[in-house]
Amino acid sequence: MRVLNTLTLPLWYRSVRKMWVYVAGLTMRYRGGPAVGVKPTRLWDMREDSVGRRIFYPLGADMLRLRNIVCHELTHAYTAHLHLPLWLNEGMAMITVDRFLERETVRHSTETRNIECILRR
Repeated sequence: MRVLNTLTLPLWYRSVRKMWVYVAGLTMRYRGGPAVGVKPTRLWDMREDSVGRRIFYPLGADMLRLRNIVCHELTHAYTAHLHLPLWLNEGMAMITVDRFLERETVRHSTETRNIECILRR
């Protein structure tokens, strides 16, 4: 497994490295299936997440944040075979997290702006 990862490193390293700065978790394809990665909790506050802080309510405890991130990424992993558009894929993950945590995680003040950004694309 390590040999294969090393040989294919140039193919996936740049794209993952660019996104890894901004995210706490990531789901990507690996060997024809989804693979989920979650940053260690000590690195969460070091990332540039000014966008995340504007969109989401603060979650507080690291274990609650970890549940949120894992639920979000697992939703992406379980729906990867559907090949959904980005806006629907993210929306489903956010709704799933809200249902799982039994509380809203997205600030209402950002919903209109998010919809406008999606419609512009």
